Amino acid sequence: MDPWEQLLAERACERLVLGFAHRLDLGEPPTVAELFTEDGIWE
Repeated sequence: MDPWEQLLAERACERLVLGFAHRLDLGEPPTVAELFTEDGIWE
């Protein structure tokens, strides 16, 4: 992986983690599964 690809991958991971925390903080846990798959279900 070249440095540019690594930077993009790291940024995508950061967005995922921030989205996860943001949705939980807003009290929207059912929408967290949507971050990982279209038909995800929060249990």
